[in-house]
Amino acid sequence: METIRLCTGVEMPRIALGTWKSPAGQTGKAVKAAIQAGYRNIDCANDYANEAEIGQVLAELFQSGEVKREELFIQCKLWNSNHRKEHVKPDLMASLQDLQLDYVDSFVIHWPQACPSTGQAPAVCKDGAGPGPKSSGCMFPLEDNGMYCSDNECHYIETWHAMEDLVDE
Repeated sequence: METIRLCTGVEMPRIALGTWKSPAGQTGKAVKAAIQAGYRNIDCANDYANEAEIGQVLAELFQSGEVKREELFIQCKLWNSNHRKEHVKPDLMASLQDLQLDYVDSFVIHWPQACPSTGQAPAVCKDGAGPGPKSSGCMFPLEDNGMYCSDNECHYIETWHAMEDLVDE
């Protein structure tokens, strides 16, 4: 499979399997089939609510020896509710736990604005990957008027710096 060299020197496969909207019970099967067919780039995100299923399949494939961790390029994304610098690491740690990995090859900002977000606490899939009242802690917090919350006190540059700090950890 063709790759592209990133500025870090890492080779990223040009074609990836996206896992957005992949239904529960089918995601793992799709990831397994894709890896067995030669895919080496898997695109994930905490808000897709399927990283735990992907993690189970990855663990099985690693244990069986069908593929080694270092042969894959795994990307996940920082969710919009977690742009505050103190929420960046908990977001990544939730993905790592669900994916059963020690590291990901790429961790990117999903969307450049902190909306929907309250800025009060990190929101991860286990808190609800759908819309709900901001008091619920879900990933798509709504104001009382039904509009999405927005964290206007957070700037994506601060978010980026917090993400960069994680590279050195």
